[in-house]
Order: sequence, then structure tokens, then C-alpha cells
Amino acid sequence: SAGHGGPKFWCSLRPEKISVLPGSRAVATGQCGARGTVSSVSYQGSMTRISAMAGETLVSATISSANAALQPGDSVNLAWPRDAMVGMEQA
Repeated sequence: SAGHGGPKFWCSLRPEKISVLPGSRAVATGQCGARGTVSSVSYQGSMTRISAMAGETLVSATISSANAALQPGDSVNLAWPRDAMVGMEQA
């Protein structure tokens, strides 16, 4: 969390709170975000689970399958509201 304007601690972030944007699209002002590379795409009916490496962290996001034209290796920006992060413990 230290990289997102707060003290350093572990946090939880639900996969459905994360937006997956094309690498060319910037994260909106006021949102948290990270640049990543898609490592896997798992279609699950109306929803798709995307896993992406953001630095050394594997991030999972759940997005609508209608918006899931992604492939492993694609560059993406991951975005989420700051209040979606739930602090777990001090690092």
C-alpha cells in the first residue's frame, strides 16, 4: 500500500473491484493503479478471470467476458478505487 499513498501494510483487494484497461489507456485520476502483463485468461461464462503480473505481484481481476479481448503477454493497466483496498496488517 505504500506505493499508493499510504503507510506500508498488506492489503486485500477483491478481484471484481479491479478494472483491466488496455496498456495505452491511463488510470483515471483519483484511482489507484498498477501496470501489468497478462499471464492468464480464464473464461468462466459471463465473467472472465484475468491474472496479471504487476512487478513481483500476481493480481487477479474478474471482468465481464464481453470486455475480455485479452491474451497472455498483453500489457494492461489495472485500476481500482482507493477505498476498495482493505488493510490487513502492518508490513
